[in-house]
Amino acid sequence: MLFNKNMDKIFYILCIIYIVFHINAKEIVVRNKDENFKNLQKVVNNNQNDKELIVRFIDPEYDMYDEEYMQFDCEFTILTNVTFIGNTNGTVFNYKGDKRGRMKFIFINSTNYRNKVIVKNIAFKDYEQSNYLVEGVGLHRIVTHTDNFQCIFENCIFDNAKQALFFIRNDLCSKPLSEESYVLFNNCIFNNNYERVIKSEVQNTNEMFDLQKCLYININNSQFINNRGLFFINNSYVTINNCTFSGIEKDSDFSMKSAFYHADLSSNYFIIRNSLFKNIYIKTSYPLIDANELRLTIENTTFQDCFSDYSYLFDLRTTKEPVVLKNTTFISKYDNSNFNKIIFI
Repeated sequence: MLFNKNMDKIFYILCIIYIVFHINAKEIVVRNKDENFKNLQKVVNNNQNDKELIVRFIDPEYDMYDEEYMQFDCEFTILTNVTFIGNTNGTVFNYKGDKRGRMKFIFINSTNYRNKVIVKNIAFKDYEQSNYLVEGVGLHRIVTHTDNFQCIFENCIFDNAKQALFFIRNDLCSKPLSEESYVLFNNCIFNNNYERVIKSEVQNTNEMFDLQKCLYININNSQFINNRGLFFINNSYVTINNCTFSGIEKDSDFSMKSAFYHADLSSNYFIIRNSLFKNIYIKTSYPLIDANELRLTIENTTFQDCFSDYSYLFDLRTTKEPVVLKNTTFISKYDNSNFNKIIFI
């Protein structure tokens, strides 16, 4: 008898938790070419009155190029937690070589609550702005005016884009960010993209602290296949963990001085762990990494058959901090080079 009463109480508590959760979360279903799809920006911006908004794209494919239904820019002002989620088998946003449907996420000032955007189970395919790189324009723009934010891309695919994929900017960095505020890519695939994957920058109002702590970018468990000019980074702390890179080349931007990672300014951290670089031949006179005063750490990582016509893979200048390569292997089947477990300080 006592057991039954306890079970009743547990069931009652679980029901309350379920009800509270669903009261605080609002869900909107978007179908290809329906009114919600046509008015996507308005739908998202006008329905953030609860603690969470979930936008479900349940169809297998969405026609982002259709001028009748999709505007050029979808600008989302983030006031609460917002999740854009495709179906469990993956939803395709098909741009078919068009530039409509660019997405901009704007995080406004929020001192007491960390607003979060999650984009999950969506493949972005064949996006193209023009036949040349347009500075500051990309498929996704992430702009924050707050110290409290998260933007997460989970199980996403970025395929065959002919324009930059991400432009990330912190517009108001008045103090170092907590490491809980970040842009995160997890279990993503970047395949055959012609221009840079990420450009980051910080507009700072206080130069009394490390500027690179104004923007954290984390990339985990992801694959990069045949991409060009991947990271153009300024004032950012970038961490790569358990990723695979192959087929890297230089993009079309003359200011990008490397094929993989370039930093103009001196306030940057770049950490690579547990990753593999393989079958890379940069057929131009650019290194893999080019930077000034970069705080670089590479651990438990293998470079297999990686070459450049520049003759060097890394070009690091005026480095004040130690450059650390720990338990890292450079190996080639062509000349039997093998430098294992090395640390440069």
